[in-house]
Amino acid sequence: MLTATIVTSAAGCILTEPLSGLTGGGAGGDDAMSDVASDTTVNEGGGGDGPSAEGPAGDAPHDVADGGPTLDASDGGTASDVVQPDVVTTGRGDCADGGVLLCEDFENGLSANTWQGGDMTNATAVVDTTQHHRGAYALHLSAPALTTDGSALNVAANIRHYTPLPLPSPVFIRAFVMFSAAVPQSDESFFVAQQDKSPYSGLQLELDFNSGDYAMTDWTVNPSFYALSAVAATATTWTCVEWELDPPASGTTTTNSDVWVNDTEVSPLHIGSTPMTDLESLGFGIGFYQVTSLPAYDLWVDDIYVDTSHVGCTK
Repeated sequence: MLTATIVTSAAGCILTEPLSGLTGGGAGGDDAMSDVASDTTVNEGGGGDGPSAEGPAGDAPHDVADGGPTLDASDGGTASDVVQPDVVTTGRGDCADGGVLLCEDFENGLSANTWQGGDMTNATAVVDTTQHHRGAYALHLSAPALTTDGSALNVAANIRHYTPLPLPSPVFIRAFVMFSAAVPQSDESFFVAQQDKSPYSGLQLELDFNSGDYAMTDWTVNPSFYALSAVAATATTWTCVEWELDPPASGTTTTNSDVWVNDTEVSPLHIGSTPMTDLESLGFGIGFYQVTSLPAYDLWVDDIYVDTSHVGCTK
């Protein structure tokens, strides 16, 4: 179990040392949200392409903001010397008092110390006020309408959080998301957990383009495994999505995965004993693989919590 020494910044983000020592964070493998393989095993009627496990893309860090919130809040000193009161004012936790491994509400934009990389391909990622679950800001991923001459392109906008050590087991990733369209034109990935070294294996949560149902792709196996639920996404509504991963310690070989939507477990997305170790990268955003046309598409992400126990939707 990783120890948790809390470092507090002014108003936006609480990190503990295991997840915040990122100044030397990895360059990352190819971003799964935009790099998808063609061979897929379909479970429960699902379809769609699973990501490939290629080498590092060498993504440069992205420090994204729209000129609104300050990227790194401080009182003129370092972020770590700013003390936040431990006070709940609305009956639920927030990033000022979360006390979890990672908490991001985007009220201070994107810190380069927390979000070190991502893929911006034919799409953008900004922190703005167009939609927000709580507070005034949220991460806004936007892909403009796209039509090509018939050649297929990747479309992606995502941010990455790298850990210097593998994620603890279990680890729970909770965020609120809002989709502009419930049924995307192509499979749309929005959460990814991935290794930061060869063979860059990982899993991703996505929306199925046929039904708009939540789905899971596991590209640690060949051909990749695709699990489809019967739980449909809802457009223009904030939805609480929580993802549990039980990555094993180094030297062992399996990971389990479970998903909850609005605090209800989505059992068809359970994956047991997938052959993967040492997850070090978490990604949040949008990804479409090899599309020739695409209507304008937006995703908002807010109130990300990462912890070693079930988070739920009230924090």
